[in-house]
Amino acid sequence: MFRMVLPSNAAGSFADGTAGKAVTLKGHIPQDVIEEIRSRSNIVELVSEYVTLKKAGKNYVGLCPFHQEKTPSFTVNPDKQICYCFGCGEGGNEISFLMKIQNISFPEAVRKLAARRGIVIPEERPAGGERRRDEERAGLIKVNRLAQGFFEKNMMSGKGKHAREYLAGRGISDSVVKTFALGYAPEGWRNLKE
Repeated sequence: MFRMVLPSNAAGSFADGTAGKAVTLKGHIPQDVIEEIRSRSNIVELVSEYVTLKKAGKNYVGLCPFHQEKTPSFTVNPDKQICYCFGCGEGGNEISFLMKIQNISFPEAVRKLAARRGIVIPEERPAGGERRRDEERAGLIKVNRLAQGFFEKNMMSGKGKHAREYLAGRGISDSVVKTFALGYAPEGWRNLKE
């Protein structure tokens, strides 16, 4: 019997290599600022810049900007401040729409929406509880990466031979195992700790 572990980097990582360190997070945006941006949302106004919308009852409809269509299936709900395409399944709030339509990151979308709303985003290091949460998160990411490295090493060692054979039998090649950093957890509970 064996267990596989998916890569920990899926849980979150920092592109600048600061994972696992207690550092100032570049571009940290306080949660209260994000909530203020959401409270001032006007998704109809934003989506209208990219899609011709027509009023349909309480909602607005238009052609989806994310796939080709002839019949409008993209719906914007101003009460809930969300959009959804019944054709392709894309949807979300004002932030996620801007991320998708402009192919930008979450912080970039938040900054653009803040600028539109006249909301100032403080750029200093988070204080008190937020700093502790950031440090805890960085610590958890570090531990998660160490564990992922341990399991990945086991998969590629003699210990993971049976797991690799099992995966090969399921049509999963070694290159896929390496690409997705699949890991192997040997029997017992103490291996990782030791």
